[in-house]
Amino acid sequence: MPTVYRTLSVVAFATILCLPAQADEAETNFVEDFNEQLKVFINELNIRVAMGYGERSSIVRGTDPLSFYFLPDVSYYGERFFFDNGMVGYSLKQGRRHEVSLFTKLNTEFSFFTDSITGYWFGDAYSGIGSFRNPSTSGGWEDQPPSVDNIAKRSWAIDAGIRGDYYPADYTHIGVSLSQDIRNKHRGQLASVMISQGLPTALGNFQLKGELTYKSQALVDYYYGVSSRDNVAPNYYYRGRSVVQPALSVHWQYPLSERLSIVGSGRYMWLGDGVADSPLVTKDTTTTFFLGVSYAL
Repeated sequence: MPTVYRTLSVVAFATILCLPAQADEAETNFVEDFNEQLKVFINELNIRVAMGYGERSSIVRGTDPLSFYFLPDVSYYGERFFFDNGMVGYSLKQGRRHEVSLFTKLNTEFSFFTDSITGYWFGDAYSGIGSFRNPSTSGGWEDQPPSVDNIAKRSWAIDAGIRGDYYPADYTHIGVSLSQDIRNKHRGQLASVMISQGLPTALGNFQLKGELTYKSQALVDYYYGVSSRDNVAPNYYYRGRSVVQPALSVHWQYPLSERLSIVGSGRYMWLGDGVADSPLVTKDTTTTFFLGVSYAL
């Protein structure tokens, strides 16, 4: 049996075995567990490790779907300073149901251009660079569709900006953010708004999320535009346009003990015409899923 299906079968079988055992008192336990997960402990390092199988579809010509088997979840919140899975920030204003913060994080757009899991988490600052070839120094070009094999190297960027978080009701989170490239790579801006709703049930804890992300023309053109910098024929040249990308996601967690849980997640994002129309891009949507077991250290 292939590794992927063997992994998923083991996780699914474990789920079936565990569901009946806790059915009688599940409703109360899941509400308590969900409340516990929502707590933010000040000055404590929170680490969870998930193992299983996940995959993100490829959208750039010449790349394969990105598979991953190990997902860390690391966060730390001080009185003002915080770190949350690659985002570093400082809280300017805090209230019982709202917070305003400055933040910086690696822009992971470049992760679509590599098959390395490093790129998925860190924008591929340290790996995958060798898979890109600069345009021919002789001035020639290849009469082939643009792909990661014949375009100039795109780079990872660092974005910084301001974000606001609002919690109008139990399990409800509304967030907005605005950021700018500070590494002078794509030289563009991002803006996003998201709303998430938690749903504790007898079948586990669910979190539903909807997002809208604006990416400026400069950002889209840097990554998905095709021009004389690339080793392709001029008839493939393309100037990227700004986009608004909607996305829907769901996260599921079934606690087995205080530290151990079965987890699953899925995400579906529409790329927008400004990205999808690029000859470098092969799809107009991207999907991500993961199913595994999570352990809190």
